Amino acid sequence: MAWLDKAMKSVQTTAGKTAFEADKMVRTKREEGVLSDAQKRVQAKLAELGQAALALYRSGTLSDPSVTALADEIAGLEAQVQQQKEKLEAIHNEQYQPAGQPAAAAEPEAAAPVAAAVPDEPPVAATIECPNCHTEVKSTVTFCPECGNRLK
Repeated sequence: MAWLDKAMKSVQTTAGKTAFEADKMVRTKREEGVLSDAQKRVQAKLAELGQAALALYRSGTLSDPSVTALADEIAGLEAQVQQQKEKLEAIHNEQYQPAGQPAAAAEPEAAAPVAAAVPDEPPVAATIECPNCHTEVKSTVTFCPECGNRLK
């Protein structure tokens, strides 16, 4: 029966160690959550402090050179944010244009590099006519979007 006692002791030791590790993991996760909450509160207060300092700078009350540099960076970033919002709004407002109908005008900044890249080449036909249904389609498509006829 010594082997049975030895086996029971081994099982008890393993169970004890497993319970300890599980408790340790629970306590670790709890403390990590508390730490994360504290870090989030610190970040929120730093953001509040930054907003207050920026407001003071913009009102002329705060004029430290390091604040001036940061305020200039923030102004540039705010301008970028506004540009991105406008681009996003333009994308949201786009409407589907079926083949054969004129597409919406492209943004000027997007069209300029393409035109400058190939100034000496003759223009390529942007559309072709489907021989089956006579719909104008882009010259790059393989199948007509209206009737499914193979174009190439």
